[in-house]
Amino acid sequence: MKKTLILIMVLTIFFLTSCNRLSELKSDMTPEKWLNSHPHFNVSIGSLKFIFAEPSSSFFVFSLGIILLIIGILILKKYKGEKTVLFWSLAFIVWAISTFSAGVSYQAFSYEIKCAGRSVCLWTSWWEIIYLFLFVMAVNLIIIAVSFSSSKGKFRKLIIGYALSNFIVYSTLLFKGAFLPDKFLVSFEFMVLFSGPTFVILLITNLISYKIRKEKLDLLLVFEWLFMFFIVILYFCFYISKIPEILWAKGIWFNANDLLHITLILWVLFFYFKVSRYLKDLKN
Repeated sequence: MKKTLILIMVLTIFFLTSCNRLSELKSDMTPEKWLNSHPHFNVSIGSLKFIFAEPSSSFFVFSLGIILLIIGILILKKYKGEKTVLFWSLAFIVWAISTFSAGVSYQAFSYEIKCAGRSVCLWTSWWEIIYLFLFVMAVNLIIIAVSFSSSKGKFRKLIIGYALSNFIVYSTLLFKGAFLPDKFLVSFEFMVLFSGPTFVILLITNLISYKIRKEKLDLLLVFEWLFMFFIVILYFCFYISKIPEILWAKGIWFNANDLLHITLILWVLFFYFKVSRYLKDLKN
């Protein structure tokens, strides 16, 4: 018992001191430079005063989160013992929570969280770590959902095993990056690189299943994964194109994240209205 208490105390001290180390990751922005390069407005409610950042971007990201949450709940209401329905609904709900967390730190309250009261802005925050953690959880819930609708037997067990191991390994590396800290391990780009193979596996799984069973669900999911690849390519192309900077010079704020969130809204809506009606478990 005494050894257990000592271990808990040591781990608690390690966690608390490590949490503070995330603030060692700095950006190249000063608060003044950030304010000059981002749209924002001052909010004053009694004694409460803060800067609300990127209003249009905040609208897009929170709209995505609300749509994900609503669709997750609507899919859950269709649950009648089909595991694929259950895991899809959980995936959308977890994805929604991750999106809200992202919107808080990347958009709406980014200045307050990372710049206010500092000489140099922070590069990331725990809100963003939570976002990355939950988003990868949602992706792996999706692959488990697909395993129940498009595979069976040993292949299904293999896919579920991959999903669990992928989530455990990524989570370990993510929190290692947060505690050390390591900028690459807690980056959005690392998360995309780590999640990429998952969508390849999803595409292959549904292609194989469609070839064998000719189910419309598999064909529609193949389209969804190709659409997702297109969204990611479009995001990075727009990111490196310098178009956002050209637009901002003309007073128009529209960046790669906005494009990502709008296209993901289309992806999610297509899933609900065209794909979700066909969700059913593939019996062993």
